[in-house]
Amino acid sequence: MAIDVQSAAGDIAQARDEGALRADFRMLRVAIWSVVVYCGLGLVGFAVLAGFWPPPAEYLGAAEIAT
Repeated sequence: MAIDVQSAAGDIAQARDEGALRADFRMLRVAIWSVVVYCGLGLVGFAVLAGFWPPPAEYLGAAEIAT
């Protein structure tokens, strides 16, 4: 029984490429979700924690907004 070495090596290389591709897409999904979370936390920090939601009234001066 002969073993086809080139065929086996090709199968291993193809499996490695598929695994790397799967890992690349997984990392891409993690990066995209990280951006979504970062933007969401930034908006929450700006709007809620900084006190800009609802926005200050137009007639308020700088001193009144700061207090």
